Amino acid sequence: MASRLRVLILEDEPRDAKLMVHELRRIGFDPEWERVDTEGDYLARLRPDFDIILADGFTPGFDAMRAISLLKARGLDIPVIVVTGSMNDERAVEFMKCGAVDYLLKDRLARLGQAVTQALEKRRLAEEKQRIEEERNRFFTLSLDMMCIAGFDGRFKFLNPAWEVTLGWPVGELLARPYLEFVHPDDHPHTVVEAERLAAGGETTLAFENRYLCRDGGVKWLSWRAVTDPARQLIYGTARDTTQRRQAEAELRASNQTLQSLIQAAPLAVAVTAPDGTVRLWNRAAERMLGWSADDVLGRPTPVTPVGGPAGAVAPHPFPPGHPATGLEARVRTRG
Repeated sequence: MASRLRVLILEDEPRDAKLMVHELRRIGFDPEWERVDTEGDYLARLRPDFDIILADGFTPGFDAMRAISLLKARGLDIPVIVVTGSMNDERAVEFMKCGAVDYLLKDRLARLGQAVTQALEKRRLAEEKQRIEEERNRFFTLSLDMMCIAGFDGRFKFLNPAWEVTLGWPVGELLARPYLEFVHPDDHPHTVVEAERLAAGGETTLAFENRYLCRDGGVKWLSWRAVTDPARQLIYGTARDTTQRRQAEAELRASNQTLQSLIQAAPLAVAVTAPDGTVRLWNRAAERMLGWSADDVLGRPTPVTPVGGPAGAVAPHPFPPGHPATGLEARVRTRG
């Protein structure tokens, strides 16, 4: 089945235009074509849905050079092949520098099919590359994670907008300076070691954390995942802001320490047991009142006897496992 091809032909000789169309049909295309021979007609017919433009290099008053210039001015990316009656090397170079994708002589139209096929494939590949780059840029732009490409020279090559959102530094400033200038001084040695491991090729993937300086004077903890491309001397990394998680963990540790201190200072005996009855907590008041030290009971069955029950049994209680009040209804065996 013939491949549909939308063609705009800039040619002042109708016969030459028909020869081009004939050749396109012979090699398997089904051309939908229009012919123009003036600048006005060219601009009136010029549309982005044309697949190819075949332009005579020496049409009186309007040639391929002018056609390519007007095409660029319109912002259109349509391949232009120069088809002319005569051509010297110097003129051919001028056409290619101007933006033509190929050129051929009218008495050698047998190469037209190859030239058109190559031009269409080149355009398809360029459009595919642009599509991939646009999708990548959308992904980088929308991602909440900080993404970067860094060189072995210690400088960022690419950063997504999340960097400015997280740290406050404009992306341009981050790109203009070595990235160590933005790393917390205490984390310089660790960061250098990790980067050198990647650059040396000893590691293909690394996970580590360090601190970055914010523009407002604050500090953010970043959790990194990075891979290397030794051939291109590049490091590809993603970082996530873990500052709030670290703060929450620190607050939880402080809260637990405060609770432990209160329990240890309480005047009443406090014990916590696991579901299997082993002691998890035994405060100082319990040691004083019952004679059992924490070292004696922690990790061992609780030394309690249920009211009215046999000695050595674990007392039932109305509280959930691990509740500080576990065992309050029990009769505790004192030591000695």
